[in-house]
Amino acid sequence: LSPLAIDFGDVRLGQSSIETVQLENTGTGPLALDTVEITGDAAFTLETALGDDMLDPGETLTLEIAYRPTEADESTGNLEISSNASNGSPQSVSLSGNGVPAPETLIEVTPGSVGFGDVEIGETVDADITIESTGDAVLSITEIVLTGDSDADFDLQGGVTETTDVPPGDQLVVTVRFTPASTGDASGGVRIVSNAANDATIVIDIDGTGVPSPVAEIDVTPTDIDFGNILVGNSDTAEVQIENTGTLTLNVDAPVISGDTDAFAVDGDTAGPFSLEPGESTSVIVSFTPPQTGEANATLAIISNANETPEVTVELRGEGIAALIDVQPSSLDFDPQVIGQSQTLSIEVTNDGTAILDLTNVSIDEPSFVLGEVPASVAPGDTETIDITFTPDREGDILGELTIDNNSENEPEVVVNLIGAGTTPPQ
Repeated sequence: LSPLAIDFGDVRLGQSSIETVQLENTGTGPLALDTVEITGDAAFTLETALGDDMLDPGETLTLEIAYRPTEADESTGNLEISSNASNGSPQSVSLSGNGVPAPETLIEVTPGSVGFGDVEIGETVDADITIESTGDAVLSITEIVLTGDSDADFDLQGGVTETTDVPPGDQLVVTVRFTPASTGDASGGVRIVSNAANDATIVIDIDGTGVPSPVAEIDVTPTDIDFGNILVGNSDTAEVQIENTGTLTLNVDAPVISGDTDAFAVDGDTAGPFSLEPGESTSVIVSFTPPQTGEANATLAIISNANETPEVTVELRGEGIAALIDVQPSSLDFDPQVIGQSQTLSIEVTNDGTAILDLTNVSIDEPSFVLGEVPASVAPGDTETIDITFTPDREGDILGELTIDNNSENEPEVVVNLIGAGTTPPQ
């Protein structure tokens, strides 16, 4: 009888292993087999069908024994042979084996969901999905596709439409691509179909949000400035506020004035160029200094990288005004007067300009001539009268000058000649 012990080793549940035992009649007479049976664990079975239970001298019988474990555990048994053998009966062969679990096809997919978050319109972001065969049998994947309800902004790189085998311990990586074409939320899923025992169909949720690309935007206030009436040679200033209302750095060129550039200017400290971060603002100071009377107009151009309005213009206007003096007559010729007697003559001061004429100082250098009431100012278009009285205090020609200091543009100092003569009373 050979062998006397059989170890089937590890056999997976649901599978079987066959071993053989050789039974030989080594005697000189017929060997009669009374019983051939297996005792112990039912996982062991005799596969050989016995017919003639007699072995002639030298004849050999091969017995097949199968091991079919039904539990994950060790199994033991014996092949028992009872016969008329002179060297002993019964004789046995010890049987042993170990039932181990059947191979499993298992799948693990990471991550469980894919969130792209905010992605700028037109930009592309990729995310990997890793599929791992975690069992001890080959994982057969039959499908990796986007679900039918997935938005068109998603694309799958490395998808599977034909069976792909992944050996135990190996991985398969596919890539989901998100390229939003418009603003708003997008969603969908990746469906994975396989022969995995733990999860044959898996859907990985995917989502993302398309957001606008960062842009610079500009807000300029005011866009129209009227300086009003300004005296020629004087100045007035106005502030132009520039704010970045976008989401990208705003780069502003140096503002440029066109038109009456001799009247309008940008203050050097605010002339730029400059950059403004989102939410920041700055001021540009514009001055108006009329070089002459009359209306002046110009345009302040602000050029930047703003998305919607790369050029913003600010309309500028103002009027230069001035007082223009006209004094008539330019000289006063008094009649000869007896010493101590008087004569009064007048001059007319007319403002032919557009600003108030201020008479800052009116004086006479000869005491024989005396001023009457002097107005402080003359409104545009008006005429004021100033009386001068001549009272000689001596005999002979008496000359004087009436000086009018004023703010006129044409003649800030006017001199009127005063001519008179003093006489003695007749004897």
